[in-house]
Amino acid sequence: MTAPQPITDRRLSTFWTCMEKHRLEYEMGYRPSYAESGRLSRAWAPLANHLLSIANSYSDSGVGADVLLRDARLAIPKGYHWIDRAKLSATLEAAISVLGQGEFLQRHQVLCVGSPYRFEHLNPDTKASSPLWFRTGVIDAVVRHRFSKDLFLVKHLVTDEPIDLSSKFWDRVRMDNRVAADVVGAATRGHRVSGVVYMAASKCQMSPLSATPSDKRKYTVATDREPSRLYAGQRECDEKPAEFHERVRASIMSSPMDYFRTAFVPWDQRKTEAHLRDAWAASQMMRITRVNGWAPRNPDACHRFGTCPYWRVCCGQENPAEGRFRSFVAQDEEVPLVSIFQLKE
Repeated sequence: MTAPQPITDRRLSTFWTCMEKHRLEYEMGYRPSYAESGRLSRAWAPLANHLLSIANSYSDSGVGADVLLRDARLAIPKGYHWIDRAKLSATLEAAISVLGQGEFLQRHQVLCVGSPYRFEHLNPDTKASSPLWFRTGVIDAVVRHRFSKDLFLVKHLVTDEPIDLSSKFWDRVRMDNRVAADVVGAATRGHRVSGVVYMAASKCQMSPLSATPSDKRKYTVATDREPSRLYAGQRECDEKPAEFHERVRASIMSSPMDYFRTAFVPWDQRKTEAHLRDAWAASQMMRITRVNGWAPRNPDACHRFGTCPYWRVCCGQENPAEGRFRSFVAQDEEVPLVSIFQLKE
């Protein structure tokens, strides 16, 4: 019998977005190259967790935001392009500003960050454990309120959308019950949470400025008082890294809550039950696509968030076994499998 396979939040999200993309990635084992993946999205959760960890360790030492920012920046991956590093650095500064103003860091103790979990995938009707799948994931963080002693799950989100509290982004977050797996996962680690603190980062869309083409440049007329110079908005050379970093920082810090925001949602056990039922239904469809070796495509998702990396594959213009895709084998961390029946009071 084939060993049970993991079901993660990312796997469920991919399946619900497009079953064929799920088949290519999780059944065939393909992944787009890292150059085509979202570097900022991948980097943010570890960075934000590092920030929470060091803020927790500094909570009683009275260090300033400048020291916190300096140490948080040390976790930005060295190999990242200077454009990405500038955006991550400025977003970290925005996060420190927002969390400090709301006194979140002062009022909460961090209990764990980046903790893996694993639990049984159960039939919601019979409560039988699936021989094909198990649930697994990583908890972003769990914090405890220093006064009420309530526990809260922290969930990091990254989006291209506006994150003001009236935006459609938060409507979708409140409807998305996939965080329920992390709530159950936290319980398997001994942390029964009463709510979720979402920490959302909105991607900075700025790009370095390029030199104005020589044939497009226009200069003012020189006078006795002022030499000739380029028109405003034109440049003689490309924007340098330090110059770009400062421009990004100034833009983000002029309105930090446009780039980082928190929202608290009390947890309702009915969301857990709904998620476990949804996940079971999805796993049954996954099994069918595995047996058939075929999955329906979702044309509406091809260009929803940029062009899907598998679009040319689905159009018959590219072979995923060649070129810009790499073979992927899931590395399953050795985490004890927990029965969720053990979690009942």
